[in-house]
Amino acid sequence: MASITLRSAVGRPLTNSEVDANFSALNLELGQKLVASLNLLDLPNPAQARSNLGLGNVENKSSATIRGELTSGNVTGALGYTPLSTAGGTLTGQLRAPGMALSGFAVGATGGNLELGFDGTQTVVQGYNRTSLAYIPIWLESSSLRIGINGSSKVAIDGNVLNSLVAIQQSGNQVLHAGNYTNYSPSLTGSGAAGVWPIAITGRIVSNDTRSTALNPSDLSAGVAFDFKTNSTDGLTDAGGQGYHGVMSWRSYSSGTDMSGGYPMQLAYGDSKKLYARFGTGNSTWSAWQTFLDSSNYSSYALPLSGGVLSGAIRVIGARLGVSDNNSFDRGYLEWSGGTNGVVLMNTDNSPLQLGTNGVLDRIKIDYLGRVTMAYQPYVWVRFSMTTTAGQWQKITGSVVVSGSNWDAANNRFNCPVAGKYMVIAGGYSPTAGSGSERYALGVALNGTRQQFGGGQLASGDTPISISTFVLNVSANDFFEIHMYTANSMTFYNTSDHSFFAQVIYLG
Repeated sequence: MASITLRSAVGRPLTNSEVDANFSALNLELGQKLVASLNLLDLPNPAQARSNLGLGNVENKSSATIRGELTSGNVTGALGYTPLSTAGGTLTGQLRAPGMALSGFAVGATGGNLELGFDGTQTVVQGYNRTSLAYIPIWLESSSLRIGINGSSKVAIDGNVLNSLVAIQQSGNQVLHAGNYTNYSPSLTGSGAAGVWPIAITGRIVSNDTRSTALNPSDLSAGVAFDFKTNSTDGLTDAGGQGYHGVMSWRSYSSGTDMSGGYPMQLAYGDSKKLYARFGTGNSTWSAWQTFLDSSNYSSYALPLSGGVLSGAIRVIGARLGVSDNNSFDRGYLEWSGGTNGVVLMNTDNSPLQLGTNGVLDRIKIDYLGRVTMAYQPYVWVRFSMTTTAGQWQKITGSVVVSGSNWDAANNRFNCPVAGKYMVIAGGYSPTAGSGSERYALGVALNGTRQQFGGGQLASGDTPISISTFVLNVSANDFFEIHMYTANSMTFYNTSDHSFFAQVIYLG
């Protein structure tokens, strides 16, 4: 069978050379069959040979005759439409090319539109009235390549700029661009990454669960971070019984070991309902955790304004500790005046300076002239009533207290309440005139043992006994007794006129 060229696409007619080639092939095949028919003359009915070969309706025409019969009218009538010449022309209707590529189209210099669209299954080229088409057209408009839907431009390419005229999404999510990013992210008022960002957070900032990771200062980058920690991880053992706490870390500049902007700090809170802070001291070291004071714990660290109990020492460095009953001036103060002046306790007017204990105001009082009153120093004044035994030392008895305290009348002795120096004074007056031969001696015994003594002799016609004074350094709870030696028996009375007396004074 002869090989011929055929086309089924609209708008692509056969060329003259292709028509000539087809007719040459057909005539060759026809000639071959005619030769074969001549060889069949021996058939019973040679006249029917062409019909027997299927060529009963074939006319024997030349190629030139056949080409003459291929007029445009005959072709158009045979096809049912007017084919588009490859040399150009006007296409009405639609051009469909299922599964084929369309290429080589050019737009005339008059600026007409060439549109390529899709109607769901077919590729369409349209040259007019794009607004009425229900497909996606592509066209040129004022040097801009447009892509649209139903005649509405959606994408434009202008020079080196691709401009989308509709919202751009990725997997259903809005793609950010210069026209809409402020709806989703803060806008800068400064240059670069610097500036003021007014941020309204309606959600929450996530806390990182790094409970077992101990962070060094150099592990933090500039910014603020929130972490969940086990108390033992960063040494905050006071954070509470649950064993966990939250930490906010703040580094104001740089990262790594560059601490030129200062070391970072951390704030923490836990089940103890306290706030804590610590500060970086090196690339891998922190200060100890410090506790913030509040209304529930300040009394553990500071005295309340309305009073309280202070345990431990209080130190005032480089200033005076003032005492006042108003806001105008200090009525007194305590200060270290430096050098050899030592510590000064001072009042600022002519009122006395008093030291008190156990609720008693003036244990020691110093008036504005410097006179000291020590009204509560250990002291006693006693009188004795007894008759001595001649020729021996004996303790003076029969005591009566005139004033003072700490005298043991039952044992006729003075009990020392505190350690220190005591002065003992003893003397008296004899009720009878002396003969000049009455000798005597007075002594003081400490804890029953005489320590010091002095003596004399009564003058003839006179009876005074000379005053003896003794000073001893004793311990607390020691006791004094007055001992006397007389050559002759002597009698004393505890009256004001004829008495023997003793005084004990604490010197400090």
